[in-house]
Amino acid sequence: MRTILLALAMLMPLASANADCDPPGLFRIVTANGSPGIPKDSFASRPKVTYRAGNGRVRGEEMADTAGGIHQLSVINWPDMWVVNLLDKTGEHVVDDSPKSDVTIAALGLEPSEGLPSAWASLEFGCEWEFFAANKAKQVPTEKHDMIKHQLTDGAWRVTMITAKDSQVPWALMLSRDNNVVYAIRYLSYEHRDQVDPALFAKPDGIRFKDPLK
Repeated sequence: MRTILLALAMLMPLASANADCDPPGLFRIVTANGSPGIPKDSFASRPKVTYRAGNGRVRGEEMADTAGGIHQLSVINWPDMWVVNLLDKTGEHVVDDSPKSDVTIAALGLEPSEGLPSAWASLEFGCEWEFFAANKAKQVPTEKHDMIKHQLTDGAWRVTMITAKDSQVPWALMLSRDNNVVYAIRYLSYEHRDQVDPALFAKPDGIRFKDPLK
């Protein structure tokens, strides 16, 4: 079963990672995981919503997993980080002790410790186009010539972002090793707003926190 404690452990490294991505305004990104081995009707394949404001505020919303007993909401408003189970109204809260905000929202499902090229760890939600442009990605039309593949290769690894022609909005993101896809997400929605709603990044209300920092 997935637990809030595990989710909190996964959030902790975010505040010490590279923070080259610091986009203005607010991004609302909805993705679905279509990686090999994930059944189409499974919880892991259900859409997830990510809000991002700069490099210090993040909100992650998952759908309810009633079988697992959790409906997870994650909020980072640096230096505070909360992970909440909306089903039983409990949560965890930690405060990052880093000297500055360096929150990272990695877009790929692997880490350098798993063999991923270290430079690709800086591919983040909200800065996908900038990452591929800065690394001078190769652009390849799809078979129907209606979309573009932006590709980077490093040894056996390849990362591909697909966009519509003349668009900077991601449609899909894929990671391959030895020509086999190991991770793939589909962007269901990609919105940018000039105004940031502070309520999205406030401490969740009505939650019983399990630590003294509540």
